[in-house]
Amino acid sequence: MPLTLKDLDIRVNLPRLPSAINLFQLSAPALGDRRRAIESLTKRFELGELKTVELPDFVVFGSRRGEVQFFPASGAVIARDGAAEAQAKDEERPWKNLQRVMRGDETRFTLERGQAEKLTKQARGLLDEAGLASEQMQAPAVELDQWAQLDERGREVRSGAGPATVSFQYAVEGVPVAGAGAKSLVFAEPDGEGARPSGVFHAWRPLGKPVKLGLTGTEESLKSGLLRDPLLTTFHGRGMRISITRLDFRLMALPAFVSQRWLYPVFQVEGSAVPPRDGQRLDFGRFVHVATAEQYAKVGAYAHYLQQATADAPDRAQ
Repeated sequence: MPLTLKDLDIRVNLPRLPSAINLFQLSAPALGDRRRAIESLTKRFELGELKTVELPDFVVFGSRRGEVQFFPASGAVIARDGAAEAQAKDEERPWKNLQRVMRGDETRFTLERGQAEKLTKQARGLLDEAGLASEQMQAPAVELDQWAQLDERGREVRSGAGPATVSFQYAVEGVPVAGAGAKSLVFAEPDGEGARPSGVFHAWRPLGKPVKLGLTGTEESLKSGLLRDPLLTTFHGRGMRISITRLDFRLMALPAFVSQRWLYPVFQVEGSAVPPRDGQRLDFGRFVHVATAEQYAKVGAYAHYLQQATADAPDRAQ
């Protein structure tokens, strides 16, 4: 039996859904379409002559200096400059002019603003050169890996920053895209006063022709998706108190190794469940469907991931 909204402690405002959205078809660039990217990244990272190995989910073009991986299901590309990574002895990196900032109770290290801006321009230029940039890419963010050394009592002795990641997220017609298939990452190592790109992860399927998908409103969508979620139903059946702390309207892009023909709408949900006795809180995160299989059928959209109980299962079937 499905839950009701009264069974949940919803601590956020319910998102407003449009009456209809464009449901975009997706395509997976073939290997020939990605030759420019593979050749560009091979040259940029000085990988030299490459040997090819075909694996079940991807193809590897590798050398002693690194490799480029291609995923036929999505056209995604991963490149790694192994020589650049091998120069570091541990997690610590000698960045110049590191900034120490507080995020809540946590100390974080970041790049100086001008240095971060220069790195984002490098990253965007690398993606442009490889033919991987698209108009759906959003403004990038720069993050440094964080590390800390502790003594035998668990007290911090020293801390610092590791490699950098420039992250480009995606949005379509103003709606952010969630999931492992919607990101472009450029990794970088310090290089004197600046930075040197050392790797790329690009996963984004080009948009094709859309069809208009009708939606039924937030509460009706929650009744057909979130309130039928097997995990939450199990929690409720065990008498657990379920709190919802995030409920956002998103589009879903599946992982690079999964075939996907439709960029479909979801609710991104986060929350917790507390048992009635021991009080041990269980945190959870879910993607659940906004539209029903019947709504998809009306516009001729059929796929396994449009009919599953949850919206993010990485099934390899199409």
